[in-house]
Amino acid sequence: AALDFIRDKQAALLDCGMGTGKSRMVVEATKLWDTRYTLVLCPLSVAPAWRKQFGLFGAGDEDVLVLDKRSTALKADALKAHVEKCRAMQRHAVVVINYDAVWRPALEKLLLHKLTPDLVVFDEVHRIKSPSGKASRFCARLAVRAKRRLGLTGTPMPHSPLDVYAEFRALDTSVFG
Repeated sequence: AALDFIRDKQAALLDCGMGTGKSRMVVEATKLWDTRYTLVLCPLSVAPAWRKQFGLFGAGDEDVLVLDKRSTALKADALKAHVEKCRAMQRHAVVVINYDAVWRPALEKLLLHKLTPDLVVFDEVHRIKSPSGKASRFCARLAVRAKRRLGLTGTPMPHSPLDVYAEFRALDTSVFG
């Protein structure tokens, strides 16, 4: 049902509880849309799980790079090398980065101006609910460049309806302008 819902959309929020297969939905979406470069933004604690999910449910032609234990400059170098290698080998590049690192200058410059992803996945999208937060503002700038955007969460409004403003700013600016 989730794949039918997102099939023709450029952006969507998948509000699904814990254990409902949100990450599998993303893996299936990358196959549905034939994305060549997918960027997954998530909390640091869940970053390693993405490699496992693509290993279990992927088509076998995805190379997953989890950038969790390096300086941001080294992460930027690794991201660039990974995407270029995947493009040369005609494989699907998947890069997983935590929200706290992605807005730093080295990664920001690379992601906004040189290696814009086909699909950006905001795992636990409620992590960017603060409109003035650095990660939230970066995600909004990145989102306008990406072809498709998916938000994943089980709690889209943890405190109030105001929580969804920044989430949708990153997913689809037409919702709130």
